[in-house]
Amino acid sequence: MKKSLASYLIPSILVSILGGAYIIIDGIFIGKYVGDDGLSAINIAWPITAFIQTVGLAIGTSAGVLISIYEGRNDEEKRRKIEWLGIFLLLALSVVLLIILSVFKNQLLVLFGAKTDKLLQYGLEYLEIIILGSLFQVFGMGLAPILRNKGKIKTVMFSMILGTLGNFIGDYLFMAVFDLKLQGAAIASVIGQAITGIICLVVLLKNLDIKINFERKLIGEILKVFVSPFVLTYSASILLIITNLVCMKYGGSKCVATYTIYSYIIYIIQASSSGCSDGAQPLLSYYYGANDYDKLKRTRRNLYLFTSLFIGLMCIVFLILKKPIVELFSSSSEVISMYNEGYILFFIGLIFISFVKLNCSYLYATENSLKANILVILDPIVINPIFLLVLPILMGIKGIWFSYSLSQILLTILGFLMIFTLKKAKNS
Repeated sequence: MKKSLASYLIPSILVSILGGAYIIIDGIFIGKYVGDDGLSAINIAWPITAFIQTVGLAIGTSAGVLISIYEGRNDEEKRRKIEWLGIFLLLALSVVLLIILSVFKNQLLVLFGAKTDKLLQYGLEYLEIIILGSLFQVFGMGLAPILRNKGKIKTVMFSMILGTLGNFIGDYLFMAVFDLKLQGAAIASVIGQAITGIICLVVLLKNLDIKINFERKLIGEILKVFVSPFVLTYSASILLIITNLVCMKYGGSKCVATYTIYSYIIYIIQASSSGCSDGAQPLLSYYYGANDYDKLKRTRRNLYLFTSLFIGLMCIVFLILKKPIVELFSSSSEVISMYNEGYILFFIGLIFISFVKLNCSYLYATENSLKANILVILDPIVINPIFLLVLPILMGIKGIWFSYSLSQILLTILGFLMIFTLKKAKNS
């Protein structure tokens, strides 16, 4: 672990943004070739797609955390075992997801807000192909963090670039040329993830010992760490489900379409924040495993400084590009009106997203999973639902957007309090 923090952060940020580009590209094509109902349907179906991808990402992240920790402890044997177990768990869980989601996809879409026949039809067109491609979704998201923790950052970045390019070409061919609408978007997404996953798998297998030695205790360690990155990542989708339902109640599918555009902006900021926190994770976990608390503290401080400057710059860019962003999605006049009215109230929350991500990532990178889980669960289960219950009654649709901002501010304060008490307790 001789590389600098910047050498981890910059490629990781690019990888995360490229990962987010899959969704943005799909959204732009869907808005143009399907319309507002297509955007609404994709937002309603997204929590199911996100669940598949988050399972892969969380397994890869938890395996990556343990790889770095055992490397810091100079335990080469356990590090190698973790790599194999990571691949095995990705394969096993992708099969489980394929079976379960194939059975319950209709019920889930209705539960998440597909209240009209058109929304359900569009949602199924997209989701059926995404579920069939579960293996590629899980491996595409899960192998990248394992390779990153092995120092193969450029390989991950290269695979993401090719995957994003494949997704873009697929969207154009299957939506613009062959007019497959949401089915085309799904096919393009699966192709993009397949390209990334195959490249990562080939590189990873070249660097693994042939001998496979499963150890139940290590599987337990991976699954224990798995909970925090899973909750951290999927909490946004839980919130998406709740907000979609509130949007349907107060403004119908047009309100959901507006929230879809906001969600894309959130996703870019979250992806950038994840790039910062995930990029620093190998160093944080390594210094933690090596009991080098001075470097751990310095790395954390530099991480907060870099992320604050980077995300601050991105927020300024999004504020300037307020009008061109909504035009990208070929939205109707009703959606544009809702978007413009709520933008500033929603925008306030973007400033605080990165701090929530960083606090949670630091906690799980240093094996403080319980604190990270509490912090993350509070958002979709407690804090935001309370705001979404009260503020729309007082403010109408604008209250939906302001609920998001208030919750991010409160979570940021709670996260810093947790880090501060952890610092006092461990004197780090």
